[in-house]
Amino acid sequence: MIIDCHAHVGRKEHSPAEFLEEMLQPFFRAAASEIPDAVYEGIDVDAMMEEYGQAGVDKVFIYGMAPRERQVYGRNPAARVTGAPYAPNEYVAEVHRQYPDSTVPVMTANPRYEGAAVVENAEHAVRELGAKAIKIYPTYNHYRPDDRELCWPFYEKVQELGVPLIVHQSWTTTVNAPMKYQLPIQIDDVARDFRELTIVLAHFGLPWVDETMCLVAKHDNVYVDLSFWTIVEMPLMILLQLLRCPGYGCTYDRILWGTDYPLTKPTDNLRLLREELPAVAERMQLPMIPADAMELILGGNAARIYGLA
Repeated sequence: MIIDCHAHVGRKEHSPAEFLEEMLQPFFRAAASEIPDAVYEGIDVDAMMEEYGQAGVDKVFIYGMAPRERQVYGRNPAARVTGAPYAPNEYVAEVHRQYPDSTVPVMTANPRYEGAAVVENAEHAVRELGAKAIKIYPTYNHYRPDDRELCWPFYEKVQELGVPLIVHQSWTTTVNAPMKYQLPIQIDDVARDFRELTIVLAHFGLPWVDETMCLVAKHDNVYVDLSFWTIVEMPLMILLQLLRCPGYGCTYDRILWGTDYPLTKPTDNLRLLREELPAVAERMQLPMIPADAMELILGGNAARIYGLA
């Protein structure tokens, strides 16, 4: 079973164009190209699911965006706007209803914005909307994930509900996303205090990959996904890092494949893992990730963790 555990859905109205431009402009600038107009049109879910079908992907985890306070977005000083990007949990549930067999709904939460209501909202997301996991975005929403007063009641509820917690504990090019809230080490106390709570660190903690790898080794309840990291890093570095993981105790049964769609397409990302990495290994005379380990990464681990097998 092939499972993409990290993909996004959202309509045009869910994300101000200035927010998307602010996030994506550094990458397109580096490539000496312009951001395509289609980026601002939202995600065509029917076309998205057709892409996944053509790529041979059995299931895709679909994410919205957590509610947040209004912030200023835009790199052009003369054209900045105030907005609050937000793809509601109800919309994720709606997409899942359209594609019940091929999607897995992931709901979002923001303890800082929702306050005490986040506990009740998390229960609603799981019990009423069918969430299979809850994702939080500390850096976008300006809080430390190890803030005990703010987050511990929420984590207690997620643990009680028996669904994984997914954390964007990684870098982003969005300007108003403080890097002091991105450090993977801030998950250490969370994993220590909530040992029955499955925690998935998105994006392999980029750029703090070594730190994230050590967290996974230390805590039996912590996992990582490869989304975004495999987009920005060179194939050789991806291969070398994955080869280093078991030596640190970050074994291949703790790593999940994710694309961060629409930032990359499933066909392209699968080609990286299935073709480009083996080619690099052969060229550099390095070992390749074992085939059985790659099967776990590409779907076996997600199927086990989320009970999808």
